[in-house]
Amino acid sequence: MPPSRDRRLHHGEMELIRDAALAGNTVYIWDVIQFALETAMRQSEILGLTWQTVSISKKMVFLPLTKNGLGMSLYAKRLEKGRFIWPSPADGVVAISPAQLAYMLDGIDWRSPRHTFRPQSAG
Repeated sequence: MPPSRDRRLHHGEMELIRDAALAGNTVYIWDVIQFALETAMRQSEILGLTWQTVSISKKMVFLPLTKNGLGMSLYAKRLEKGRFIWPSPADGVVAISPAQLAYMLDGIDWRSPRHTFRPQSAG
């Protein structure tokens, strides 16, 4: 397998891309660029999206076939602090429990979840 690429935008590049996109007259190009950057989806994956693979209500995109030959679901979640806190990979694999995934999708640090209120009674 070829080595993976890890290219990140440098300071100021996002603004240059935005300005160039908005200076043109291609409708929605800046929205598509933002979507690509936020999801890390490839051009072929974005162009292959259909209404059958997108759920607006669930904020989910299903990619039936990715570069590695597997399917993948992408979930959109606006995070309060702007990032997920991922468990450390062991042997290149990250194993998370369903509870950890739920915490991450809700933007909660799964290492020390904090309750925002204490219930007065249970049951």
